[in-house]
Amino acid sequence: NMDPNRDFGYLQNPEKCMMTQTARTVNELFRRHLFQFELTFHGGMRALTYEWGSRNHMLGRRSTESPDDKAFTAVGVEIQEACGKDAVNHEWYPLGRINDLVYPVDGGMEDWSYGAGWEASPKPITVCRPKTYGGYDPQRTVYRRDSIAALVYLAEMDDFKTPKQLTLGSSKELWAMGSQDGHVARNL
Repeated sequence: NMDPNRDFGYLQNPEKCMMTQTARTVNELFRRHLFQFELTFHGGMRALTYEWGSRNHMLGRRSTESPDDKAFTAVGVEIQEACGKDAVNHEWYPLGRINDLVYPVDGGMEDWSYGAGWEASPKPITVCRPKTYGGYDPQRTVYRRDSIAALVYLAEMDDFKTPKQLTLGSSKELWAMGSQDGHVARNL
C-alpha cells in the first residue's frame, strides 16, 4: 500500500514513485494544465503551510526559503485571515513552512508540484519507474522547464487525522463566516 501523498517524484526511489493511479492521474493533469495555485487538506494538527517540505531544503533543523517565499507568506496571511480565529481569538491556522510546522517528507506532492518544472532532475526531481499496474512510462515524469510550478499550500485542518463529523459543519454555514464554522465552510 502506498500513500498517494508520498507517491511523487521528489527525492524518491525511482521504483517507489508514481505507484498509485492517484499520483499518475495528478501527474497527467499537471502535464496538461498549468496549475498556478494548489491547496491540499489533511488532518492531524492545525497549520497552514507552504514550501519547503523536504529534507534537501533544510539548514540544520529549519527550512530554507523558497524563491517565492514572500509570495507564499503574503498569500498565506490572506488565507489565514479569511479562515478566522478560534474560540480563544488565535488564528485558526498557524502559518509557516512545511518543514518548520509539520515535517519533511520524501515523495511529497507539495514540493513536486512546486518544483518539478524547474528543480534539477534526477535529483531532487526523480524519473519514476514503478512496476505497479503494468508500469508507467518514465518519460511521463520528465518535465519541460517551467511546466510545473504551482503556489502550494498544505492545510492541516484538525488535530484529529479523521475529524468528527460534527466538526465538518452544516450547509447553512456556507453563506456566513463565523469563528464556530465547521471545517468545510471555513476552508471554502
